[in-house]
Amino acid sequence: MNEFNKNNSDAEGKKYDPDGHELVKNQNVIFIILLIIFFVILISTCTDSSDLSSSDDAGAIPVIMLMVFVFIIFGIINNITKYNHKQKIEKEKLEEQDRDREMQHKIYMNSEETIKRSHQIMKSINEASITGDIIIQGNKAPVIINSTIVDSFNKIGKNDPELANALKVLGGYIENSKDKAAGIIFDSLQGEISKDDRDSSTIKSYWDGLISILPEIKELVGVVSAITGLFL
Repeated sequence: MNEFNKNNSDAEGKKYDPDGHELVKNQNVIFIILLIIFFVILISTCTDSSDLSSSDDAGAIPVIMLMVFVFIIFGIINNITKYNHKQKIEKEKLEEQDRDREMQHKIYMNSEETIKRSHQIMKSINEASITGDIIIQGNKAPVIINSTIVDSFNKIGKNDPELANALKVLGGYIENSKDKAAGIIFDSLQGEISKDDRDSSTIKSYWDGLISILPEIKELVGVVSAITGLFL
């Protein structure tokens, strides 16, 4: 159990305070070396005491006292280092827990926002699908989209029904946005797509213009893949 706690403590030290961990480790090694030196001197003094005069014994005492003093000072320093190391570990652990809680909160909030945005997107797609079918419901009265646009849809639909449906959804989405600039670009886009000799660079230019005005269009996955496939 003690070995497990020691290993766990070492792992935490390396993770949360690597510099402090290394310092404590080095000080422990120095302490052991000093302890060995002290015992060697002490044993040597005791062994040779029978051969030493009283004056020699008196000379050995200051050396031993100095070693004891060094041990005491070093022990205090070592304990302070260990205490600071432990405090740093606890502080880092608390900060990590705070970061984890903050991250979990952000994930939760992002999830909530994603769900809300998904609902909004689905609502917009559904509305776009309805308005994209050429009829727009406004003030309970049907409004017919420009006949030129209808003809373009019909022409595209004969050759590529999937692309025509994507354009209907996109057209309805833009119509719901009430953005006149986007509407003008969309008219040019679907007009270029309906041409027999349509130019991919022109289509890309119109598409980039729509994205710059209504970035949320990129969320319409089916629409994006159908149109970008014309120039990628």
